[in-house]
Amino acid sequence: MKNYYPILVSKNGEIGALQHLEQHVKDEICPIIEVINSTLIKFKTDKATGVETMSYSDKFERFLRTHWNFFNNQIILDFSLFVEWDNHIDFLRDTLIRLLNSGVNIIPSVQTNSTQSYKNLIRELVGNYNCNLCFRFSNSSGGFVHMDNDIANLIGEFRIELNNLIILTDLGQIDSGNYNTIGSSAGVVLQNLNYDLNQFESVILASSSFPAGLGGFESSEEAHTIVRYEWSLFNNIARGNLDMIKYGDYGTKTAIFEDVNYMGSISLKYSTSQEYVIYRGLRTVDHHLGHKQFISHSRKLIDSAYFSGNAFSWGDLRYFEISQQDLQNGSPGNSMQWVQFSQNHHITLMHSIL
Repeated sequence: MKNYYPILVSKNGEIGALQHLEQHVKDEICPIIEVINSTLIKFKTDKATGVETMSYSDKFERFLRTHWNFFNNQIILDFSLFVEWDNHIDFLRDTLIRLLNSGVNIIPSVQTNSTQSYKNLIRELVGNYNCNLCFRFSNSSGGFVHMDNDIANLIGEFRIELNNLIILTDLGQIDSGNYNTIGSSAGVVLQNLNYDLNQFESVILASSSFPAGLGGFESSEEAHTIVRYEWSLFNNIARGNLDMIKYGDYGTKTAIFEDVNYMGSISLKYSTSQEYVIYRGLRTVDHHLGHKQFISHSRKLIDSAYFSGNAFSWGDLRYFEISQQDLQNGSPGNSMQWVQFSQNHHITLMHSIL
């Protein structure tokens, strides 16, 4: 049984964070990967004709087969962000079957509002491969009030035993003003389910209090800190009669997904046991150091009490190495790599705590 369930989007930054985890960390976590279209589907425009053609990518599949194919591995794949599922169902079926046949212990995630074609495919996989299943409950899937009936209906629909079932209660985005109320409500719902929670494979409580944007933070020489309210919410519940509940979060990102590319600030995001730490910079075009602001941020981090040490994780080592670069001529990487560093540190941190 795993102790930590980080929720990650299948982008290069977050997948790279998983790739560079130490093996002992991989052994004891179960990532929840929200698969998006751009992970599996590529479009290319012919320069001569202007015609756009679509192709499928096996990059994500190769990552799983290479880096998540160890003994006792476990990974939940969630397609709630995937659009036009029906148009790609044959490719997705073949991909999931290849993964199961290659020893990657994928656990499909299903919601009450999943498309019927998706449910049919997952029922087929459960029947043929006896894989475990995750039921995900969230505000976007209809909320939590009817969880009892929804669980019963899904159990009947997929003909699955309780000990092969993971219940994911995803509370989404929370903040200082609502985390107590939301947490109390979730605790009441879980306590009053007509099931012995210990019979399930796992019951997970997840949320995020990391801000959707950094616009509220000024560029400053000093670090900004934010209380990690998802950790407070979880502990308030786990200290009661629900100590079997497992912890999940979104790491150093918001639970509000937006698949957009825009020029953001050069900022460093970091986690401690109780807080998020943000070294807020300016956009590349607005600062004389450009991307090299990240070298300055890294120097401040490693000289602070927040830093876990360069031996703590691969991400921490990279922060240390970048801090040693020349401020004028260094090469601190790019935004995708900075996501890798922050999420790799965060996952390692939460694993060490849990």
